[in-house]
Amino acid sequence: MSLEIQLGDLAIKSAPIIGAAGTEVASKFLGFTPHEWFYAASVVYIFVQGWAVIYKTLKGNKEDKDE
Repeated sequence: MSLEIQLGDLAIKSAPIIGAAGTEVASKFLGFTPHEWFYAASVVYIFVQGWAVIYKTLKGNKEDKDE
């Protein structure tokens, strides 16, 4: 059990480093700088989170009407 927790912690701690390295590699192929990749990722994140809130709100209202 402790091994699973340690692997999960390792994955969480290494995610920003892997993301930064990935943007550096992608910038060589697609021409965006790492700054532009993080900007684009944050815009996509905002839209996905907004969609999720709207979806959950509408789904919750639909379930309330069914009861």
